[in-house]
Amino acid sequence: MEKQQEEILLKVRSSRSIIAAGFHLYVNKFIAMLKAQWVHLLDTTAVYAAVIMLTVYGLYFFVPLAAVAVLLEMVLWLMTARWLTQRPVRQLLQAACRHWFRLVLVVVAGIVLLLPLCLLAALPAIVLALAEWNSQDCILMGDAPSMPSYVLYLSAVTWGFAAFIGLCLRLLIVYIAYFSWGSAEARQRERAQQLSTLSSSIPYKA
Repeated sequence: MEKQQEEILLKVRSSRSIIAAGFHLYVNKFIAMLKAQWVHLLDTTAVYAAVIMLTVYGLYFFVPLAAVAVLLEMVLWLMTARWLTQRPVRQLLQAACRHWFRLVLVVVAGIVLLLPLCLLAALPAIVLALAEWNSQDCILMGDAPSMPSYVLYLSAVTWGFAAFIGLCLRLLIVYIAYFSWGSAEARQRERAQQLSTLSSSIPYKA
């Protein structure tokens, strides 16, 4: 099984084929991934929701907590990659270093391309936050409060769901990076094999 998985992974693919293979595996393993990574998903979601709530209702951006949220998401990606590849973290990082530039490009492009979907998932929470801001402005002008008292809790739950969905969407990047690494590794091995064959075919002259 492991040999068959390696054969599927180590295959030269085009960019479109890499994305298609990554998306297909992501869909097939989504439920299993949630069961394996639920602890990391929940703690990262909680911290992201806290950062957003502080920003929206505290009207300031808490930098240390935001840094913790980003760090937790990086840990989530790493644990998901370890679960996906069935390799220890040290071996996983050593393999990633061989094609680090390619993987960085995949991550940056993935975050940019998935940003509209993440914003779409957060749209109900954004609308709720705008309504709360408008209500606060009206209170400052002397009007009666127009939002119910439980809006703070409703916002927390809504932003929690939005953060969770955003995390799940961005985990697709791990799967695409997985096949992108496999394609780069297969191309590198083919090149090394061609050079070895070429070297052995050149007659040695004393």
